[in-house]
Amino acid sequence: MNLDYLRNGTFITFLWRPKAYFTSLRNNPLILLPLAIALIFLIVRELIVFLTLPSFISKELLSNNLALIPIFTIIILLLTTLYFFMIFTLAKNKQSFQLIFSIVIHAFLVSLYGAIVFEVIQIIIINLSQDTVKMFKLSNLGGLIYFVYLGMGLKWGLSISNGQFLFAFITFILLIILLAIILIVLVILLLFAFLNDISEAFTQFWRVFGF
Repeated sequence: MNLDYLRNGTFITFLWRPKAYFTSLRNNPLILLPLAIALIFLIVRELIVFLTLPSFISKELLSNNLALIPIFTIIILLLTTLYFFMIFTLAKNKQSFQLIFSIVIHAFLVSLYGAIVFEVIQIIIINLSQDTVKMFKLSNLGGLIYFVYLGMGLKWGLSISNGQFLFAFITFILLIILLAIILIVLVILLLFAFLNDISEAFTQFWRVFGF
């Protein structure tokens, strides 16, 4: 089946027949091959994003991103898988960790397809009209695509009830929102601390020089 995954273009064709494909993963959850393809497209996306950055951005930043982002991505995918695995285990309906991981990877792969398409469109729009505001919002649809396919994968790929699916999926979204809020608050607190340090430094400067 691994060779058919490439030979038949299944890594793309599952986009328009997700129900049949996610259901088939129950018998043979694919992990390594779709993960490798996802990491390749992730690097391609980073290269495309780098092309849209100002010319003074160093190549060292790109090399650091190419080294760290794949590792960070794998960790996030594993944590996402672990979350759903624990939720269904606590609900006394234990599911295969490999199957959930495969579903998460495929949802991420679809989001990369969307992100790359949107980034390419954004570059074209920038070159033609220099208008990036609308395309910046459009590029965020890659994240929305991820949640859509993740939901379809969990619903059709796992042997769970509608209630278990809704509880796990909604709590996951709420958790993401909560983490985003915490991150925003931390950034704001760090910004205020930074501004406070600057204010104290200026105060000391005025005192020393007697202004």
